[in-house]
Amino acid sequence: MNAKHAHVTSGHQSRALPKRAKGQRNATTFRLDPRLQQGLSLLGQIRRLPLNRMVNEAVGEYLESRSAAVEADLEETLHRVRAYRKADPNEDAISRFAEAEAALAREDPAKGKTVSDAFRTTLDLFDTGLDLMRQNLHRSHPEARVEEIERLLRDWLRDRPGAEAGDCPGRPVDVGARLL
Repeated sequence: MNAKHAHVTSGHQSRALPKRAKGQRNATTFRLDPRLQQGLSLLGQIRRLPLNRMVNEAVGEYLESRSAAVEADLEETLHRVRAYRKADPNEDAISRFAEAEAALAREDPAKGKTVSDAFRTTLDLFDTGLDLMRQNLHRSHPEARVEEIERLLRDWLRDRPGAEAGDCPGRPVDVGARLL
């Protein structure tokens, strides 16, 4: 940088721009309002600074002030979003669930399981449910023989009160074949 461009005549201390390696700056064309162009030229003559440097300073100051304003707006938006989430009655439950999931992530019982493993588990649970219902039927019908309990179990599976259409939507399955 040349000494005649380094000193400032206006009393306003300008910021030194970072030195850049050759080829890192790109020539850019902007269309300035003629009034701004005249003012820039006049100020450049008074300050004895090149127009390019003054434009870079001005753009730098603009970006600094506008980015601070945008940051403040974003912080306000984030504050409002956090306040909204805290007011959500489900937020506490969601947070507890997320924390529990994160805490147990290393101990995930389903990790490494295949679909066939999951299906076997489902069938095991079904068999356990059948065993529980058999015990329930034995308690409510203590005089019934094994054949009668099995008939009651099949009837319960075919027409359960409150679950006549099954536990969930899906295709019908012949549970009789499963019991034989």
